[in-house]
Amino acid sequence: MDADGLSHSVAQLLGLAEIPADDHLRAFYRRYLVLALEAYRREKISRRKLIDLAASLGVDSSEVETVILNLGLDHEDEAEPLMPSA
Repeated sequence: MDADGLSHSVAQLLGLAEIPADDHLRAFYRRYLVLALEAYRREKISRRKLIDLAASLGVDSSEVETVILNLGLDHEDEAEPLMPSA
């Protein structure tokens, strides 16, 4: 639609304000991170995967760890091998 300028024409017809491309990108990144956090909360992805996804969007792992702790999502303990009691 953008190649033909159709999306711009439709936006004008509907009276929608022009939104800068940077705003769209930031909104997409936010939504992507929220979905990744939700997947982590539901234990659909690992903590490592969450950190990797965030890193692909330019978010530092320390920021992700802070969010995990602040939201109370710190459910993934490092797996320890089960050892029989002696």
